[in-house]
Amino acid sequence: MGVLGPRSARTGRREPVVVEAFHRGLDVFRPLAALYAAWLAWQRQDTMVRPWVAAAVLGVMAAWSVGLLFYRRRTTRVVVAEMAIAVGGVLATLLAETPESIAAGQFTIPTVWAAGPVVGGAVVAGARGGLLAAAVIAVADLVEIRTPTETTIHNIVILVLLGGLVGLAVDLARSGLEREEQVLLERERLHERERIARVVHDGVLQSLAYIHRRGAEIGGPAGELAGLAAEQERALR
Repeated sequence: MGVLGPRSARTGRREPVVVEAFHRGLDVFRPLAALYAAWLAWQRQDTMVRPWVAAAVLGVMAAWSVGLLFYRRRTTRVVVAEMAIAVGGVLATLLAETPESIAAGQFTIPTVWAAGPVVGGAVVAGARGGLLAAAVIAVADLVEIRTPTETTIHNIVILVLLGGLVGLAVDLARSGLEREEQVLLERERLHERERIARVVHDGVLQSLAYIHRRGAEIGGPAGELAGLAAEQERALR
């Protein structure tokens, strides 16, 4: 129905404004987060065991971030692929950094970029998707550091809250849009019924008026029929 608006180019369905805003925000967040991760890696390249591992991960992150600026579709497969890049980047920190740096709570290679798939999962699949994505990243963080620090737990809590709250906002927005669509569709059906009723009503009035007029002209039994038609016409009006 035209009154409900066009479908989203990203998800193929009608989406609330807030969902489209989240998608646009993520399109900006990914490249900026990749640049931030690259800056942090550049600062500590001298202490890395294998800086080329970090360079490779950052290259994949950058390519993915730029690619999604042109590839508009946002499906579960896209979120899973982005999640795989984030998890791979977190675990690749084990190869790039020294064990001492990791134990001390050194940043993972993706750093805040790993929050992107968490929000992406929440936007695509709601609260369940956001919490599941946060859980996957949290497991990768725990595997990477082995002995969780206070900072690691803090970051995991933030990821869980981020995925859950963004997903909840998306779920509420979509349910609100569904109710609005139902109201609009019902309103259209009522308008259509009223239009048909007016057409039928006007048609019956015209027919009764014609019978009244012709019966009065003919007279006799037709005159009685004309009187009945006149009574019915007055009742309908």
